[in-house]
Amino acid sequence: MKIRTVLLVGVVLLMGKSAFAQEYSKLEIPVDYSYARGNGANIAPFSLNGGGGGIVYNFNRFFGIKGDLQGYGSTTRVFSNLVVVNPLISNTVIPQVSVNGNLFTYMGGPQLRLPTHTFKPFAEFLFGGAHTNTYTNLVKATGSTVGPNNNAFAMAIGGGFDIRVSKTISIRPFQMDYLLTRFGTSLIPGGNHNQNNFRYMAGINFTFGE
Repeated sequence: MKIRTVLLVGVVLLMGKSAFAQEYSKLEIPVDYSYARGNGANIAPFSLNGGGGGIVYNFNRFFGIKGDLQGYGSTTRVFSNLVVVNPLISNTVIPQVSVNGNLFTYMGGPQLRLPTHTFKPFAEFLFGGAHTNTYTNLVKATGSTVGPNNNAFAMAIGGGFDIRVSKTISIRPFQMDYLLTRFGTSLIPGGNHNQNNFRYMAGINFTFGE
């Protein structure tokens, strides 16, 4: 009886260890909705809606490399009493101007996960580039021929969690990142090379190779 009990416990422990060892997927493909809150120069913060996706290759239960692409559709903003530096004349005050702009980010970097079964938290550190025409359109709308850069360095730090519903599908209800971009906005008083933004994402994470 004792031998049988010992063998049974051993089998249970072995199965548990084996299941835990396989508790990660080699490949993840997240698809998401994304909301970005922009904060640039001395203009009022603005909101952007969009989405995108990415791909993650996991080397083990804890560590993977992620590629991330996000796009935010064009939106029109009306700015009142905007002061813009024009290199040809003195500072210009524009009573009202309408500007259309978008934002795209393309980044990659490490992703860290806790090897849990159903509730699966993660953290990420991504860096790469961003593209927008918002600041260039804003300056050019004032009559200046010189505008900030359309392309810039971008970095995102944050994390979230997935809820596993099947072997290949997880729901991602929450992800929040601090998003740094470095568009040159020195032509707008109070502007600098750094814009401190944040983004929220939610969607579905497809997993393969478990």
